[in-house]
Amino acid sequence: MSALDEDAAVEATERTSVRPWWRRRDAQLFSAGSVLYLVTRFVGLARFPIYFFTDEAVQATLADGLLHHGFRSDGVFLPPFLRNDQQFSLSLSAYAQIPAVALFGTTVLGTRGTSVVIGFLAVPALAVITRLFGLRSWWLSPFVLASIPAWFLHSRTAFEVPEMVAMYACFLAAYLLYRLRSPRWAPVAIAFGGATFYAYANGQGLMAITGLLLLASDARYHWARRRERRVVVSSAVALVIVALPYLREQTIHPAGTSAHLRLLNSYWYQDLGLVDKLAAFWRTYRRGLSPWYWFSPNGSPDLVRHVMKGMGHVWLPLLPFVIVGLVVCLKRWRSPQHRLVLIALVSAPFSAAMVEVVVTRALVTVIPISLLFCLGVEQVVSWIARPHPRAAALGAISIVLAVFTVSMTHAALADGPVWFADYGLYGMQWGSSQVFDEVDARLRADDGLHVVVSSDFANNPNVFVPFFIGEDRRDRVAVVNVEEYLVRITPIDDDTVFVLTPEDMEAVRTSGKFEIPAPDLVIDYPDGRAGFTFVRLRYVADAAARFDADRQQRARLVTDEVTIGGEQVAVQHPVLDMGRIQDAFDGDVDTVARGLEANPFVLQLDFPTPRAVSRIELVTQRIELGMIVILLGPDGEELLRSETTHTGLHEHPTVTVDLPAGADGRPVVASSVRLELRDLASPDVSHVHVYELVLT
Repeated sequence: MSALDEDAAVEATERTSVRPWWRRRDAQLFSAGSVLYLVTRFVGLARFPIYFFTDEAVQATLADGLLHHGFRSDGVFLPPFLRNDQQFSLSLSAYAQIPAVALFGTTVLGTRGTSVVIGFLAVPALAVITRLFGLRSWWLSPFVLASIPAWFLHSRTAFEVPEMVAMYACFLAAYLLYRLRSPRWAPVAIAFGGATFYAYANGQGLMAITGLLLLASDARYHWARRRERRVVVSSAVALVIVALPYLREQTIHPAGTSAHLRLLNSYWYQDLGLVDKLAAFWRTYRRGLSPWYWFSPNGSPDLVRHVMKGMGHVWLPLLPFVIVGLVVCLKRWRSPQHRLVLIALVSAPFSAAMVEVVVTRALVTVIPISLLFCLGVEQVVSWIARPHPRAAALGAISIVLAVFTVSMTHAALADGPVWFADYGLYGMQWGSSQVFDEVDARLRADDGLHVVVSSDFANNPNVFVPFFIGEDRRDRVAVVNVEEYLVRITPIDDDTVFVLTPEDMEAVRTSGKFEIPAPDLVIDYPDGRAGFTFVRLRYVADAAARFDADRQQRARLVTDEVTIGGEQVAVQHPVLDMGRIQDAFDGDVDTVARGLEANPFVLQLDFPTPRAVSRIELVTQRIELGMIVILLGPDGEELLRSETTHTGLHEHPTVTVDLPAGADGRPVVASSVRLELRDLASPDVSHVHVYELVLT
């Protein structure tokens, strides 16, 4: 009897057995893997990742807002998308938080726990897919998914991405059931496809490309189902239900998608030709499929808060099996299940490649990688002649995966807090729960206390106030940049406590504008260094004179030279804190001359030879811009003045001002051009950006 015949006999015996499913060995192994997965997700959930990010907190705060405002947000009942800072980009992930928020309030454990439970759906979805492949080792799916470092890290967060990944896995499973078992699974596949679409912004492009490829690759099968009325009607109804929220969103915020891509500075909205944009897409997309990117343990290019130190995004020993699985799929591409895995693989980085491939945007790649691994293991084990050694090999693989998962979990909880030394804005963004839990406790204890928390340690940290602070105490918390107190005198009462980062404390000390008493409390970073300082600051007696001196210094212009049209031009400008003034005239919109604090930012060009000036083109940042253009004659007399206001600008805008002609109908010939650029949203101080300035 051959090895395959022996396996078939064993399988037939198991099928005819009267034992319930939970007593079958493969079901028990799958259950053990699922328990391993869940335990390694929930253990120490509030402690790792060591940060609690604003993009996690916002999910629960939006859910809480819906509960307290009759399921309305921004005046819209059951909004299809909710606001995350500047963009309406959150949908299913916020609604999914409602049960936990209703039961427990806004808590780190409840918020992350919701995401873990939804993310777990990827495990049974992978099991369904591998069983439809007919793999005897289908029960390996929880073991392999649990062992992937990138998934371990992000499945323990409340970001939108783990929910999107799980919904996509469920979509693939439902689609394969539709394709191989019964067309009646079509509405279920559409529902999970819709859930993928709404779970995370990247799910939109992912489902668009996956849907198109599946529609084309299985066109004959789809067409053959057209006479099955129940299937067609139920699928059409499901499709309409799924599409309605998005169509509604387009009527509420018609430019939402393009605005989101502009905010992310997608190259599709940069001043590039179509060929250059396609080339940029290919370079970016190719990175999303690179084995080096996914498997290399020698340093990921992603931000440190998105990596497991010393580990690749996927454990390197999985790579040989993944390669074997890929070869199997390529050889059997005519079968719908193998073709599905290939389609999922090539679709996974599509949305990420529209901007830049980072692990959060491309995390869905772990699903086809897991499937390829299972296929590779099945193929490799099938080369073993006898069934008992094959079973032993599978057992050994599952044990190795389990041991790695447990050791990875232990390392994350024990050593993760000190893996990286940068705990600030561009690093781990550590400290939200530590700081705001302490702030809330102090506000509870002292009804007269006000707290000013530094805004420099996290992205959009204002989200933490409604998450951690009780509603009746929120008006006594301000999250601001300490620079607000360094550039202008701002009233500080005796009951105000500042919470400052080490960088803030250094700026306060060196400014010479404050009396700094002994701190009330210092919250140390995980590595033992001083982190957040609670301190009651007071201005020094002569603070007013010091601020006045600063204002005079900011208004002081320095003289330099730039090349414009091949001519050396004298230029006066304020002190810069980023770039050189030449960067405003180099023809490169990626370089910038940024004012230190001057508002308005004054720029005067003195030409050696008078020239006609009819138009000013300025590339700046997104601000409420007041722009004054003054053309001066050889003796400094004012020839023309133009005052304009530009609001509602997008990211990196080009502002164009056409100047009126002179009395003779020709452009005014000026010896000097003076520009005053004012950030109208900031009365005294602003970092005005000049990326490019062109005079014609």
